[in-house]
Amino acid sequence: MKSYPNLLVLLHWILVPAILIALFMGNDIASLSNDLDLKVDRLKVHMFAGLFIGVLFVIRLIIKMRTTPVEPLKESENSPLMNKLALITHRVLYVLVFLIVLTGIAMSAQINLLEIIQLGGTLPERLSDLPARRAHGILTTSFAILILLHSLAALYHHFILKDGIFSRMWFSKVKK
Repeated sequence: MKSYPNLLVLLHWILVPAILIALFMGNDIASLSNDLDLKVDRLKVHMFAGLFIGVLFVIRLIIKMRTTPVEPLKESENSPLMNKLALITHRVLYVLVFLIVLTGIAMSAQINLLEIIQLGGTLPERLSDLPARRAHGILTTSFAILILLHSLAALYHHFILKDGIFSRMWFSKVKK
């Protein structure tokens, strides 16, 4: 079974903890009062984490577009429906990441977050009512659900089908 290029694998495994941390951090931030300095401090870290994730995803997408695609599992290893679901899931994951980053940027621009960070202001009272904030929340919830399904599918392949799917997303030896 052919694995993904090592650079894509590396980016994948850097993105996994970065995304999980950003999701948990975002959930924690949402529970804090808008008048707390702590919320602004955490938003600053969350904002840079989101931009970091967005940049890594752009790099990953460029590399993926420039390398030979890894073939889907053979029909003997997987059903055509499962291959189609995997393709759709991966594409939706990419789209969601970009939409989450864009709504985060839009929300930051709407409330002038950079100025709040630089001058030490507080966040607006009605932050959760902003359309960009609502979209960001819906998208991150959808993303978290899709990540869970993606992870469960990987575990299903590994433990039930035993088709070696994890070897595709792990580092391969470089040929000399």
